[in-house]
Amino acid sequence: MLPPGGTGREGASLNRPVQGAIFHVSGLQSLDSRLPFVATPLSDALFWIATVAIALAQLMIFRSTWRARRVAVAAGKAGSTALEWTYALAPAVALAVLLWFTSAAMHPDLVQLRGIALPPRP
Repeated sequence: MLPPGGTGREGASLNRPVQGAIFHVSGLQSLDSRLPFVATPLSDALFWIATVAIALAQLMIFRSTWRARRVAVAAGKAGSTALEWTYALAPAVALAVLLWFTSAAMHPDLVQLRGIALPPRP
């Protein structure tokens, strides 16, 4: 049970920022400034292996989409070419963005993001 008027965290200020939290908009910050993330050769190797695997899988998806379209045209079946290619391209674009952000998080010194802070509401 909490004492009257107590917060359960006696001596802790509610207005003080929590250590280890990310408060900066203008760049990628490590979770704890005392322990910055350092990409190791193993994490770099795993990242590039995953990148190559994703690229190969996406190429196979594009290849199967192209072949299925050729077969449908040869058989005289109508299909939505734009919709098929959208379903093939959308995951590729999403994965490319995800890989870029992953690389940026692994190597924050190589990628600098600038954020725009909105003024406070009156």
